[in-house]
Amino acid sequence: MTKDYAGFWIRFIANLIDGIILGIPIFIVDQVIFKQVTGMTEEQYYALNELSTAGAPPSYLWYSFLFTTLAGILYYGILTSSKKQATFGKMAMGIKVVDANGQRMGFLRSAIRYLGYIPSGFLLFFGYIMIAFTEKKRGLHDYIANSYVVYK
Repeated sequence: MTKDYAGFWIRFIANLIDGIILGIPIFIVDQVIFKQVTGMTEEQYYALNELSTAGAPPSYLWYSFLFTTLAGILYYGILTSSKKQATFGKMAMGIKVVDANGQRMGFLRSAIRYLGYIPSGFLLFFGYIMIAFTEKKRGLHDYIANSYVVYK
């Protein structure tokens, strides 16, 4: 497969765009979840308890984690497996995700690729930084899902 692989910086910008697009609704829903679990806003809760964010109720942390993970799986899974083969950030940058044969990936593999972002972020984001140094510009999550990011 000879393709024009997308490098680190263009993918960084695409992920930044996706982070903003996905982050705003997640933040809003996360505030609603917190209020439902505690009966207060975060500011009221922390003022009353004089705790840092680490002192948030365990039930809230689980709901927040599950919601954030599910939202990410759906966003990245659906968009990457769509006919566009790209999230909105990748579309804006003119890149797409393909499998080893240069074809569109299915939802399950796209969701696994998204979950591969978790270990990619470990150890000072080494799984992302390796994009800049591998021949075919692959991150750890690309190796996990056997995927490539290429220019359209």
